[in-house]
Amino acid sequence: MRAGYLPDRSLSLDPRVSPIEGDLTGVAPAIVRGAECDPLRDHAPAYAAVLEAAGVPVRFRISPGMLHGYWSTGVVPRANELADQLCEELAELLAPEHTDIPLP
Repeated sequence: MRAGYLPDRSLSLDPRVSPIEGDLTGVAPAIVRGAECDPLRDHAPAYAAVLEAAGVPVRFRISPGMLHGYWSTGVVPRANELADQLCEELAELLAPEHTDIPLP
């Protein structure tokens, strides 16, 4: 799988390719989501932990029963619900003083 994404394995340590490999101090607050049934599931909590260690506010959640790429399927009703929840969280992070404004 990695070869299709990154043919030159030496680049996997480049923070522009793998942000977890860089200095994350001072980056914007993050929302990290993972899927329960994802071959990359362990990457989400690892990334969240590195962000927290760098002092970055992070919200982390594993979505139960979901598969890798569920955000983009558009056919799984639960995926649409989770996408809506993510949008609500993003709105809170981007405008915390306006959390009373309803989302469309």
